[in-house]
Amino acid sequence: EGNANLVIAIKEENVIIRLPKSENSSDIENLEVKLQNMMLYTDRILKPAFGDKFLVPHSLLSISSHQLQCLREGIRGVRPAKRLHKDVYLPRGLMMPDLTSAITHFPGADLSGGCISVELKPKAGIILPSNCPHPELCNFCLKQHYKYSAESERSPYCPLDLFSGDMSRVKKAIAALMHSPQNNLRIFGDGKLLHDESTTRTQHCDNFLNLWTTIHQPDCKDSWRTDGQSGLVSLLATALTAPYLPNSLHNADVDSRTSNVEKKKLRPSCSRISKNST
Repeated sequence: EGNANLVIAIKEENVIIRLPKSENSSDIENLEVKLQNMMLYTDRILKPAFGDKFLVPHSLLSISSHQLQCLREGIRGVRPAKRLHKDVYLPRGLMMPDLTSAITHFPGADLSGGCISVELKPKAGIILPSNCPHPELCNFCLKQHYKYSAESERSPYCPLDLFSGDMSRVKKAIAALMHSPQNNLRIFGDGKLLHDESTTRTQHCDNFLNLWTTIHQPDCKDSWRTDGQSGLVSLLATALTAPYLPNSLHNADVDSRTSNVEKKKLRPSCSRISKNST
């Protein structure tokens, strides 16, 4: 659950429903427009830009008022207290595949060793002078200073690291997210969330990652075997910095490291700036 939407999973069907939230029922008309705009944005902006390879099928789903009421009552006890000032009033939402389900990705495959899914909510990885009130901090890092008075509570993550294309900085960003995931990182094991928003260093998460690494990466480094989290950081960083090459471009003339850029051109991570600069 985020500030604007609430997502529920129907495990028997391997789908999720994304429901828009509001502070009161008077916003239903605006929420209807919001859903329509999300569909149009995907069809008219995202699909032409990225193609179907990186998008999942989605559709509008309507439920009855009774179903909506049962849903609200059924999930109220597990919702974070800080999110309860908003609720679901519109009996419509977006339905799409549950990407934490192994069946969604690998139908018919033998997944006896477990399946890990990672959800990233990276935030904006750029600083635009026209859209950022601080000359040195990106919006995410600036909001961390605003939300959390104690430095220990702030996330060390900075989106500028994740989007830099530099392997060491991407690893630093992912490690920071795992240290303090908040709602920007979620790790699922066989479709179940393995940790809370404070840290991924829970026994449940560690055990699952260590076991998964031992089964699926038998030739991996010793450090990966003893610390599955380190292995996951390296795996994700490798995937995120690898270039996307359509089949027609798979040839020897294409530089396999086109995603990397010269370090001297990279903007420094604003998370390194001391709080005195604010």
